[in-house]
Amino acid sequence: MPSGYIQDAPYTRALVWQPDADNADLVRLTARAARSAWPRIVWPDGLPREDAARIAHAYARDVVQYVKEDGDQLIRMPWRTVADGRGDCKSLAVLVAALCAAAGRSVALRYVAYPGEDW
Repeated sequence: MPSGYIQDAPYTRALVWQPDADNADLVRLTARAARSAWPRIVWPDGLPREDAARIAHAYARDVVQYVKEDGDQLIRMPWRTVADGRGDCKSLAVLVAALCAAAGRSVALRYVAYPGEDW
């Protein structure tokens, strides 16, 4: 995906720092970040909208290094994730969801908890 399609993105407001967050806080903040990012993303002309999920996932995989965050949690907006070149699962979910929404695809974030895990 060519650069420059993430528009009107105030870099200084592109990061949510959440110390001592519980799962409910992180779910709420991640969903809010994705919803607020969608209107600021422009899907490039010439890229097939029906393949948005595949294209967005491949783009995120190619330009963003996954970094697990322990302790304080950061939720990066898509433009911050791309600029930083790194992000955790929340930031990657916001990036891919925003790109898919910009392509006009229906988007829903789902959260999974596994038995025996407290995070």
